[in-house]
Amino acid sequence: MIKSFYKSVVLIFSLMLLVSCAHHRIPKPDWVTNPGSNHVGKCGTHVKGLIYQEQCAYKKGLTYIAMTKGVTAEVSAKMNISQNSNGGASSSGALKASITMQGKEIQIKGKIIEKWHDRVNDVFYVLIEEQ
Repeated sequence: MIKSFYKSVVLIFSLMLLVSCAHHRIPKPDWVTNPGSNHVGKCGTHVKGLIYQEQCAYKKGLTYIAMTKGVTAEVSAKMNISQNSNGGASSSGALKASITMQGKEIQIKGKIIEKWHDRVNDVFYVLIEEQ
């Protein structure tokens, strides 16, 4: 009887620990809500997976940059993305897009400063610096 009591106590504490770990959230980086002079692109769940979700966030970030120039357009597939790993948890890269609207071509360049995936809400964020 005492052994079953101890087993029950251990089981209860194990479940409590498991539940408390499951609710632990990684705090959102400050730049997500306060990007300063930079631009944030974000994209929710993508049917084709995380890589497409990340590319969607890049496109939206470039679209926001275009909007600051008075252009309302969807970024076309002419976007080239290249990333270089810095050997740590973060990565950097460069973005270049060409948007044509009403016969006028606008060149937009940006540098990927940071990216973050909110796994709880499945939203991918990217911080882009316009160049």
